[in-house]
Amino acid sequence: PFRVVGILKQSEGLGIGGQSGSTIYVPIESARTTLVDVGTKEFTSIEIRVKDTNLIDDTLTQIESRLMLVRAVNARTKDFSVTSVKAMQETIASTLTTMTLFLSAIAAISLLVGAVGIANTMFTTVLEKTKDIGVMKSIGAKNKDIMLMFLFNSGMVGLAGGILGGIIGIAASYIMSTYLLSSLDLGRMSITSVVSSQTLILVLGVSLLIGILAGVIPAYRASKMNPVDALRYE
Repeated sequence: PFRVVGILKQSEGLGIGGQSGSTIYVPIESARTTLVDVGTKEFTSIEIRVKDTNLIDDTLTQIESRLMLVRAVNARTKDFSVTSVKAMQETIASTLTTMTLFLSAIAAISLLVGAVGIANTMFTTVLEKTKDIGVMKSIGAKNKDIMLMFLFNSGMVGLAGGILGGIIGIAASYIMSTYLLSSLDLGRMSITSVVSSQTLILVLGVSLLIGILAGVIPAYRASKMNPVDALRYE
């Protein structure tokens, strides 16, 4: 039995000892007499906090040099490791940057393929609506009216694709953060996936823009149709 003498104030991010509210602290001698298979001098780990984050790298170097000297080991026979939260954060940030570039390349290819698909759809739509274009022009519709109508159509197709992609993206992000990342051994680091409203607005805006741009040529061709030829189209 132990007597609780205090509760640490909750801190943002990593708490004392690198944990976030899930650590119990006891006197070291009490731990040695209570825990099983713990010697009188061994340590599983030693944690050090520095007052100035700019000193982290120099401190790590000094710690590693001192431990190698005390334990009589060299770089080849070293039987310990020295790391820092800063290094772990940098590693994760580098990994996320690489992943972001990779996913951006996939997104760019997807946008290109989507734009080609929308363009093909709009060309087909123009052919199917040729007689309708002739009728609209014969009753006074101007070229810009025809063009705006088809641009609006292609823009809505792109926007619909953006909405569908946004839903899939949010679901995939939730699944990754909930199931996949939780299965990874990240030590004391944790990763939470967040989809911001700005990101969703950007997705919808880009999708709408891609749809409009993909429909420019079909819409232009539709607006330039001769009404007489359009009415005769079979």
